[in-house]
Amino acid sequence: VTALRFLSFDKGYYILVLTLSVALPNILRLMICILAIYIGYVLCGWVVFAPFTYKFASVGQTVDTLFAIINGDEILDTFMQVTSSNRLLSFFSKIYFYSFIILFIYVVLSVMISLIGEAMIVAQSAVRTGMGHWLVDGDVFPELSLGWSREEGEPDDPPQPSRQDISASQNRL
Repeated sequence: VTALRFLSFDKGYYILVLTLSVALPNILRLMICILAIYIGYVLCGWVVFAPFTYKFASVGQTVDTLFAIINGDEILDTFMQVTSSNRLLSFFSKIYFYSFIILFIYVVLSVMISLIGEAMIVAQSAVRTGMGHWLVDGDVFPELSLGWSREEGEPDDPPQPSRQDISASQNRL
């Protein structure tokens, strides 16, 4: 929390902190939903492809293989090892890998990028309107609180300088 508070003094980092605080709940919800689908792909791959390649021999190796496929590493090698002379297995492996790649590389990453982009827009508009502290303190979105709180009796908005204060400070310059 102290590091986040330190970063909030710079406007660029403050927008980053706000973006992460706004996006984090939605990203966590998305990851929980996607984890269920990922576990389904892991179990299906382990059951179906374990007899044909060492990359799916155990649940742990299946998790590693699918994670490598998400990162674009061993797509062709894994696909070539799994496809065999059996037409049914070859057809199933194509559906399995194509759907996995489309779902996780294109859909999930695009949704995650859009969630972060939307949070960035919210953070920038909050900073522009002077309501950024409300996002971080949890007044506007209580579920986004980073643990910062205002002291008792502290006003919601900092006092704005009057025209006399501004002209007096300009005259001193």
